[in-house]
Formats: sequence, C-alpha cells, structure tokens
Amino acid sequence: MVDVMKRSSKLFWRALGYACLAIGAAGILLPLLPTTGPWILAVVFLIKGEDPMASKLLDHPRFGAPIRAWFERGEISRSGKIAASVGMALAVVSAAFLGMPPVAVGVMAVVLLGVALWLCRRPEPGQAARSASPRR
Repeated sequence: MVDVMKRSSKLFWRALGYACLAIGAAGILLPLLPTTGPWILAVVFLIKGEDPMASKLLDHPRFGAPIRAWFERGEISRSGKIAASVGMALAVVSAAFLGMPPVAVGVMAVVLLGVALWLCRRPEPGQAARSASPRR
C-alpha cells in the first residue's frame, strides 16, 4: 500500500512538473507567457517526483543559469525583472482593453504591482559580491 502511495505521489509531482514545463515552453513562443518562472516550479516539482528532467533543466545552456541563480541565491537578473514587469503591465492593459470588469482589472493591477515590487527587491547576479567589497 505504501509503495502504491509513493508511486502515485511521484506521478502527481511529475505531472505538475511537466505541466509547468509546457507552460514555460509555450512562453518561448508567446510573448506574454513567462518561461523561467514556470521552469523554476517545474524543477521543484520534478525533484519531488524524482524525475531526471530536473537535472536537464538545471543544466540547460540558456535557462539553467537563471534557474540555478534563483535556487542558490534568490537572484533575478535585471533584464528578467524588466521583462516580468513589462509583461505584467501588458497583462493589466490587455485585461482592461478586453473589457474585464473594472474591479477585476483593479485587483489584478494591485496584485501584479505587489509582485513587481517584490521582484525589484530581489538581488541581481553579482549584487552580493559588489555590496560586500570594501568602498574607497
């Protein structure tokens, strides 16, 4: 019974991981969908599901470094912060343009503004090394 539960738990985490991987892959082609964020979640879920794809994502030549920077030091590149913030702003503008109720657009704007502010406060790669160096 325990073996069945463990196997189904692995399948659950793997399914979530591959769903996030698919969303991130779609983000390569669709400008408003993110890529690195869903792939960070994919790595978390795939590690829980003991899937070797997690290692492949961490070693990916283009996306591996930002994912590792997030896991190891909580860093987000400046270009990543800008792209995410612009994407969130475009999502709010698109929602308003598509006629979503003003209350929904307002809630969306407040939540995404909070996320953007949080993103801006995250360290950037190399920032810790620069702040630790003595000033002259």
